[in-house]
Order: sequence, then C-alpha cells, then structure tokens
Amino acid sequence: MAQTPERLRALETLNTHLREAVELVALSMAPLHFRNQLFAILLLKRLNDLWEERSKALEREALEAGRSQPEARAIADDPDEHRFFVPVAARWSTLLNTAENLGAQIELACSELERHNPNLLSGVSATIGFTVSGTRAEQEPHETMLRKLLLHFDKFALGDSALRARTLVSRGGAYLIEYLATWGAKKGAASTSPAALMQLLAELLQPEAGMRVCDPACGVGGALVACAEYLHQRGGNPQALSYFGQEYDANTWALCKMNLLLHDLMDARLVLGSTISHPMLEEDGRLLTFDLVISEPPFSLLAWEHEAAARTSFGRFAAGIPPARHGELAFVQHIAATLNARGRAAIIVPHGVLFRGGSEKQIRAALLQPETDLVEAVIALPEGVLHGLKAPAAVLLLNRNKNAARQRRVLFVDANLVAAPNAFVLNDATRLKLVALYSAFGAREKLSAAVERKLQDLQRAVANGASAHAPGQTSQTQNDLEY
Repeated sequence: MAQTPERLRALETLNTHLREAVELVALSMAPLHFRNQLFAILLLKRLNDLWEERSKALEREALEAGRSQPEARAIADDPDEHRFFVPVAARWSTLLNTAENLGAQIELACSELERHNPNLLSGVSATIGFTVSGTRAEQEPHETMLRKLLLHFDKFALGDSALRARTLVSRGGAYLIEYLATWGAKKGAASTSPAALMQLLAELLQPEAGMRVCDPACGVGGALVACAEYLHQRGGNPQALSYFGQEYDANTWALCKMNLLLHDLMDARLVLGSTISHPMLEEDGRLLTFDLVISEPPFSLLAWEHEAAARTSFGRFAAGIPPARHGELAFVQHIAATLNARGRAAIIVPHGVLFRGGSEKQIRAALLQPETDLVEAVIALPEGVLHGLKAPAAVLLLNRNKNAARQRRVLFVDANLVAAPNAFVLNDATRLKLVALYSAFGAREKLSAAVERKLQDLQRAVANGASAHAPGQTSQTQNDLEY
C-alpha cells in the first residue's frame, strides 16, 4: 500500500516528536538505558488515547439511544466494551495530575494496566522501573525529566482518529527502536537488527495468510513485525498470521511484547527463556512446528549452554553439537527441527557457520545430504549492514519442501556485487535484486549461463567438502561471480 503525501507528513511529524523525546532523555542519561521506559510511556499514551476515543463514542451512542448521563458513562467505562481496559490509575489524566512521586505513579500505572490486561502485558511491568534511589534532592532531576517527558507526549494525540491511520503509530514505534539502535551502535552498545534487513528476510519468505511464523531469538520483535508489514503492504490483514517468539533476555522480551502490541498484534505468543536449554514453544513434549521461521540469532556465543543442549535436545542435535565457543549453528539446528512439512526459514548467520570444521562441518553435511536437502540458498550480505557489528554475515535460507528444479542444489549470491559501493544499508533497489535472484533460482531461462555455471562449480565444492563458502570470502572463483 503506497503512502499518501499526507500520511508521509504525519509520519515524519510523529518521528520528529519521538526523536525529541529521546533527546529530552539524553539530557539526563543514556537513552538506551531508558529504552523500555520510553516505549512504555509511548504505549501508555497510545492505549489511553484509544480508550478515550472508544469511551467517547460509546457515551455518545448511549445518549443518542436515550440513556441518562450516568448510564451512558457507566457503559463507556464497562471493560467488556473495550479490547483492553485502562484503569483510573493508568489514565493519562491521572499521571499529568500527579504532583509528587511521579516515577512511582507511572510504575503503578504500568502494573495496573498489566493486572487488568494479563493476556496482553503479563510480566512486562516487572522489567520497567521509573524510580531512582537517593535523597529527595537526588531524585528531583529524574522526576523533572519524567514530567517534561509526559508533557512532551501530551502534545501529540495518538488515537486512530487523530492519526487517521492506525499503522502510523506502529511505524513510529518501529522508528523509535531503529533510532535508538543506531544511536546505540555509535556508542558501541549491543543493538537490534536493522529494519531493512528484517524486511529483506520477509520479502524472501513471502508470508501468506494462515501461516504460522516464528522467531526463536525474537529480540524486540523486528522479524515478526516485518512479516506483518509485508502482508499489510500487499493489502492483506496482518492478523491473518499466527505469531510466535522466544527471547532469553527479560528486558528485551518485555520490549518485544510492547512493540507487537503497538503493532496491534495482540494474539502473539511470546515466551521468555533460553531457546537452546529450555525451548518453551512446545506441546505434549514436542516442539511446535511452523510454516516460516525468520530470525537473527545472537552472534559470537562463547557460552551458549553447550552442555545443556544434549540434555534438552528434542532431537535437534542428532547430527552433532556445535563447539562450546561457537553456538550459532545450534540455533540453525533448532530452527530446522521446528519447520513443518512445507516449512521455510531465513536466518542471519556469521560467515564462520558456513566454513568452520569439526562438528560444524558434520552438521552442515547433514543439512546438505540428499535425504535432508534443507539448504536452499546463501546470500552474503554487504559489509556493515548490521548495527554495531563488523563481522561479515549471510542469510541462510532453508526449505523443507524444495521444488523439483531446486532439489540437491544451493544458490549462492554475493550481495556486495549487487549493492552500491560502500552501501551500509539495504536500500529498496538492492533488496529487489536479491529477492528477484532468489525467486528466479531453478528457472534456467531467468538465470544467465554464467550464473548457472557458477552454481554448478559451487555445488561440486559443497558436495566435496560440505563447506558452504560465501562468495568473496576465500575462493577467487567465487569472487568472479557476476549477476
């Protein structure tokens, strides 16, 4: 769906408003340390404005139907008339009228909102703190910052009627996460996946209504949101997908829940815990399986629960267990085990996953063997596209149901030969080229003879050494690959 000039202006206005909020926080502390709190305030304002809109509409309808003012007000405040309930303690007017101990009142607002909407926000408030320790004088600057922040958000209406498009606020939330990620990357902090990269993964997988989509290392939910956005952009209903995710870090998991709620994905099943040692997306002792898995598991895992993997395998590690110092392939094995009969996956991996020896070579061989034939494509990403990470990365595409033309074959693409020189972001043109190359794989009339010859060379190399070098890494022949 194309954005109208009016909506683009509205989105830019909202984004500017959110940038100013970050800058306001930056006067007192590093914004990354206040990330969940910022998002909680955004969500509080959004839910309050939606509640107010719905309440006024209900009251107006009741009065027009001949009800008395008290009766109309009671109908407007009936929790059963709303998708979510905003208790008095969590209402925006209550926060604005709080004269002292504002941090404690915002914490109460979050906990009360969670208590009345446990299916949406269970566990979130415990991860968000708005108070600081110290004397009254030491607390005062923090309280002043919170009050300025509330007054700043009070200037901008976040209801559907004010925004005229409910997708604007979700895109504003996505912008806030991306802006903070970019800010953090400049400071050398751990960061989130670039939105453009998650968009590429969604475009490669092409989710369709009715599919079950999972990210077993879901972070703040960027991959799941990208699938929802993919459907929305093509005129579909994002609610037609079923969303699942697991996240190890409690603060990140809480932000993911808030992010998906801001995107109106209220039925997502998000669980907290280690995917490797405690996979929680299971029923009756069996892992749930999915149509699509889309993920960027953590890189450079030096302590990834190597010993626990064997104890909680669920059959995931039959081909071997990755070495203690390199856990990325453990996530690939987990993902492979959760693909249903038609399942496909797009996974961001470091290049080491493609060529390291030892048990990792065994695991690759198992993924590539004719009986399994899971690996469909490897796309080496342009350098520098990951926030704050210099390690070269690739997209690993798995398919449990390859079409006949792709069986026992693997497509290799070097995005550095497709992207503009020194491109540190995936722009629309680059993504389109990569998706077109992947879509054309197996259709010989669409691929040049040079690409076909190179595919054959690479397939022979993989068959001989079970090593999936990304083009441009170690082989001069691969360096010559052109698209």
